[in-house]
Amino acid sequence: MQLSSALLLLLALTAQPASALQAMRGSSANATDSAASSNSSDQLQAPATELEAVMMRFDAALTKSGLAGKDPVPKARSRDVDYSASTCKFLFAYEHPRDACARLQKKICGRQCEDLVRGAAEPSQELEECKSVQAVNTTYCNARSRGPVGIWAIEKSGGVKEVVPSLEYLECAQLSSWGGHEVAVSSGESHLATIKSEETNSIVLIGQSGLNDKHAMIRQSSFKDEHYDRPILCNLAYHEYTLKVKVAGRKWYPFVIRGQAESDDPAGTLSYLQCELLALDRVDSLREQEALQLYRGDEVRAVVPVSPVKTLIVLSSEGAMGQEVLDYKSLNLGYLKY
Repeated sequence: MQLSSALLLLLALTAQPASALQAMRGSSANATDSAASSNSSDQLQAPATELEAVMMRFDAALTKSGLAGKDPVPKARSRDVDYSASTCKFLFAYEHPRDACARLQKKICGRQCEDLVRGAAEPSQELEECKSVQAVNTTYCNARSRGPVGIWAIEKSGGVKEVVPSLEYLECAQLSSWGGHEVAVSSGESHLATIKSEETNSIVLIGQSGLNDKHAMIRQSSFKDEHYDRPILCNLAYHEYTLKVKVAGRKWYPFVIRGQAESDDPAGTLSYLQCELLALDRVDSLREQEALQLYRGDEVRAVVPVSPVKTLIVLSSEGAMGQEVLDYKSLNLGYLKY
């Protein structure tokens, strides 16, 4: 291998994490580790090959910077292309790569939009444009037992596009769009509701409103990801409008406390179309499976086991009208939190 080729390889390798470099070195790892651990890192051992010499110089640079033997730390990097709402249209001619580019805007924008537009001529306008392409994932679940619903995306041009033709009771569909994006919900030829997505990932429950059911009841919930892999519990059981939730064999409050939830609702109740984040950690559930006890008054209506590999539990009404029983369904969906 010529020296120029080795230098080109070094430039390519410097873009890789340190852990990946260690795995690629293979048999040269012992020599480089000993060189990195010595105080006189400038005095390198005689290399067997030019490539090994390049790798040893890179180890020495890591040692001086204090990064040797450590996991890579994410740092903000300068971008080759400055943000612009029209960048994807400029770079790509066809719809599919443009859509993929827009989804990737979350990686370059998201919470860093403020940094990207700092110093711009019109920062407020560019900040709004930046956030408008940040991917927001909304999970729509049908809590109506009276038939499927359809979901229509309202485009920026004012047109509508059917994205979910038929969503049955207890089924959920996830749409990735932007904050403030509107969708319409229909049943047959009837328009039931128009929903505007939040600025963060959220769950939308589409429920039935009453006897004539001309309109849908909508409830939207969003939960911050605390990185404990806690499941979410949603009540889609229309015949059980209020249930009291307890963790079997435990005395703690069943939900993650938000605001004054514990003082406002000390019993831990869950009404129709309400979602709550359960105060159960996945690590603990792996050691010992937890279960939820659902009460109506003092009567236990159901016991729901909590699986550590499921992220969403939906309560349901099963059976003929007027003879419903409480049941549940566990789902494994991502992008439920923000």
